[in-house]
Amino acid sequence: MNQTIDLNISKKSAKAGDSIPHESAHLHVTGQATYIDDLPELENTMHLAVGFSNCAKGKISKFDLDAVRQAEGVYAVFSAKDIEVENNWGPIVKDDPIFAEEQVEFYGQALFVVVAESYQQARQAVRLAKIEYVPGTPILTIQDAIEKESWVLPPVEFSHGEVEQAFQNAAHQLSGAIELGGQEHFYLEGQISYAIPQENQSLKVYCSTQHPTEMQLLICHALGMNMHQVSVESRRMGGGFGGKESQSAQWACIASLAAQKTGRPCKLR
Repeated sequence: MNQTIDLNISKKSAKAGDSIPHESAHLHVTGQATYIDDLPELENTMHLAVGFSNCAKGKISKFDLDAVRQAEGVYAVFSAKDIEVENNWGPIVKDDPIFAEEQVEFYGQALFVVVAESYQQARQAVRLAKIEYVPGTPILTIQDAIEKESWVLPPVEFSHGEVEQAFQNAAHQLSGAIELGGQEHFYLEGQISYAIPQENQSLKVYCSTQHPTEMQLLICHALGMNMHQVSVESRRMGGGFGGKESQSAQWACIASLAAQKTGRPCKLR
């Protein structure tokens, strides 16, 4: 027998221009919405700071972190050699190393991470690194990249009909060029991950991300873990705009590496 059940679901649909209340609006405006930095830190939580390259393109000729390791409050220092499985956080094209190894490809590329008792101690220790480079020639413009055939992906061409013939038959032709600078995702909460060791060699990771499942997958790839061993939670973000989709993975992987190696909760902001 067929039976119709009224689930009392509103049939009204939202239209462009409608004012739709955010489900956490009252928490936001009263300051009660919790973000990762609002979570109570567990005992023995370590704080991380990443060392970045100050060379836009080059080969690493000196990589001395002895002074970093001896700095006050430093518990451990990790670099590419400490990633035993896959030094990469690229979700599709595997060309994004978590830490640079022999080559640096851009200014500000991650080289190592400091694990310390406080965030300030970690940041101060990073500055003690002695790193030298054999400079290369960076690619700074789209035109440079085209001339050197430095592609992000292999070129893809689309065509329909006889394009050149259509140009020749056109009564008028317009041509020009446009150049746009880069964009920066301007969210109020920056990239942040808090990785906590759990029982049976598993991890709980709080991450400001738009893609928790991808974070879970890439952490597992980097550290040689199974999916059931890593749990990623993202209650809310202080903004994302696409900049916390795949891009959160590098920081989630670094925090998870430190937590796995030290056995302590590790926060990277």
